[in-house]
Amino acid sequence: MKKLLVIVLVLAVAVSVLGYWRGWFSVTKEGKVDVQVDPAKFKQDKEAFSKTIGEKAKTMKNQVTNLRKKRMD
Repeated sequence: MKKLLVIVLVLAVAVSVLGYWRGWFSVTKEGKVDVQVDPAKFKQDKEAFSKTIGEKAKTMKNQVTNLRKKRMD
């Protein structure tokens, strides 16, 4: 159970750091801590990631197909 809690905590910290680094969150401290979330930036990054992954998956599929063709020849 402790291992699961540690894993969840590490994932939460990793997502928080990634979000802050990518500009999804901003933190200001004017008397009190204020956290702002930028959903448009998150959506933009998500779409760019999806596009990149889709292109890489298509490239890998083509490479596998070419290898199968070479093996059959």
